Amino acid sequence: GALVAVVFDAGVNISVWTVGILTLQRQRFVFSIRRLKTMVNMPMIAILVGLSLRFFHFHPPTILMHLLERLANVASPLAMIFIGLMIPKLWVNRKEVNWIDLVTPICTKLIIFPLGITLILIALHHLFVFDLLMVKVILIQCTMPIAMITSILFARANANDGLAAIATVLSTLLSMVTIPIMVTFIESVI
Repeated sequence: GALVAVVFDAGVNISVWTVGILTLQRQRFVFSIRRLKTMVNMPMIAILVGLSLRFFHFHPPTILMHLLERLANVASPLAMIFIGLMIPKLWVNRKEVNWIDLVTPICTKLIIFPLGITLILIALHHLFVFDLLMVKVILIQCTMPIAMITSILFARANANDGLAAIATVLSTLLSMVTIPIMVTFIESVI
């Protein structure tokens, strides 16, 4: 199950750091070195290095693995600190936030997207033989709230990082209700 989750996350990260960056830049796409530089960043480099090392069956020394595990354990808390530092500013400016703009991304991420993926996987599950664990891992990954990296990505692209931070916080709070409901639904259907 963990390998499927890693592959899923790698695909999401590649999409976010390529298509996401291009979408947020709000300019007609014209290939340039500057645009390429926005897509070449540490997450993309890490994915490419990790996939390459895995492809060549490289097994890093234990000490390096421990170091990488410690760095990985710091990533989520740092993203939470970044969002936490934005919350006081958002609270002061809360009257300027168009709360209706939050409904679409939150409902899409927590309800519509997981239901759509569930229907697709049910259809594919009847056509092809899939490992049930793999199907459940994909579906649980799809029910997760809006990623913390969204706020960082929006800030980097000079987009509305405040709206992204609010959407992240609200979707995380709401996901405490929606995840158990979606998992129960998924288990009853599959």
